[in-house]
Amino acid sequence: MNEVHRTNHLIRSAVAGVAVALAPGAMVVAGIHNVYIGGATGNWGAAANWNQRYVPGSNAGSSAQDDVYLDNDAASGGYVVTVNTNLSSDNNWRSIQIGDGFYSSQYAVTVDVNSGGVLASQNNSGINVGGNGRTGANGNAILNIDGGRMNTLTQSINVAGVVGGSTATVNVSSTTPSSAGYLEVDQLSVGSNGTVNLSDPYGAGTAIMDIGHGIALSGNAQINQSGGTFTTQGGGNYIGNGGTGTAVYSISGGLWNAAGANPPRYTNVGMRSAGTLDLTGGTANFNYLSVANVNATVAAVGLFEISGGSTTARALVIGNSGGLGTGSVTVVGSGATGITASGGYGSTLLTEYANGTLNFLIDRQGVTTINTTNSNDAITLAGKLTLGFLPGVNGVDGTVYNLVSSTSSSGINITGLAGWNTADWSVGLTTSGPDHILQATYIGPVPEPGALTLLAIGGGAILLLPRIRIGKSRPGLAVRLALRDDRAAMRL
Repeated sequence: MNEVHRTNHLIRSAVAGVAVALAPGAMVVAGIHNVYIGGATGNWGAAANWNQRYVPGSNAGSSAQDDVYLDNDAASGGYVVTVNTNLSSDNNWRSIQIGDGFYSSQYAVTVDVNSGGVLASQNNSGINVGGNGRTGANGNAILNIDGGRMNTLTQSINVAGVVGGSTATVNVSSTTPSSAGYLEVDQLSVGSNGTVNLSDPYGAGTAIMDIGHGIALSGNAQINQSGGTFTTQGGGNYIGNGGTGTAVYSISGGLWNAAGANPPRYTNVGMRSAGTLDLTGGTANFNYLSVANVNATVAAVGLFEISGGSTTARALVIGNSGGLGTGSVTVVGSGATGITASGGYGSTLLTEYANGTLNFLIDRQGVTTINTTNSNDAITLAGKLTLGFLPGVNGVDGTVYNLVSSTSSSGINITGLAGWNTADWSVGLTTSGPDHILQATYIGPVPEPGALTLLAIGGGAILLLPRIRIGKSRPGLAVRLALRDDRAAMRL
């Protein structure tokens, strides 16, 4: 960083200090701007790399606290700062800004907290990664927690760039089989052009993100979890918390636990803006999962799509009582190992309001059933139900699919449930022992018997069979008769 930018920081510090001093009754002490001035690669723990000539937070004798800046200034040309040692004793920093955004360059700032590195503060210390929506902010910002540890127990980490401009990224990962990254903060806020990635490629040392009071994803924010453990406690989780675009939490591996000893009251998908939760693998557990704004104050759109892994919620609510916005749960094929509403959250177990939609897309093996396991709580489905097949899968007349299964003594209330194509599907309730089951039976068109496929069999003979897809149940009577007739006609 050149002297001009160092001077700019000093001026901003002085102005802030004067403003605070002149404010009536002001008691707040202005922070000290401690700015990185090292080269393209530098050690966080080296005093010479900071304009105050001491490592941020190490000046314990000062009554002020450090505001730490790592700027995207043109003079730097981009740089990487590493944390390789335990700096937890240097805990007198007030905030960290990675990728300051005051300058117009597009140079990237990267902070690497490597194996053995610890950057921690017990003070009211916030961490900002990226320009955080500042108008004109530029330059990408990256925080890599690769086997190291970073925590601030009482404040948040904010990850946001600028739509159409700079990006902000936080990566938490294990770098060796015995070294796992660990991020612990009170709250996680991800905004426009912000991305958080949690991975654990080695598996032996689980990468961990521990959030004390929930998460908020706004605009086109993204969380990608392919491994590790992500724990959220207290407060609430909001996927789609305002702004433009769709916020997405995508899980392909690992565990998201939002149903622990001190769980968030709600996890909302589509709270104040569009939100999507996409589960293709791993495990996601929730206390109260609301797909669409649970408070019904904003017409937002929420989508929960499940094609793999497993998920359990004490209560699953689709849509809302106020009718604002839309909520959709889509079950894609039979790849998910479990979709469960377990009960224990008041009297709510599984509820679909009029502005909710349940979608089931069937593969060759069928579709995963939504199970409820509480014998007392209510199940009400009063929204839309859509049924269909994935590309390349043909329906077989008479095949039955279990959509929702319940052990509740009150059964399943489907008054108001509608929306499926009645020409192709028959939908109704049945029982099997103590279970109440919502079933769909395919009654739509099947391929003509003349649409045949050649199959080679022993001895060189050729058998012509209809091109059909067989579901979980035996084919319907018409299809079985067609098979018999075709085989008799082609007998050699």
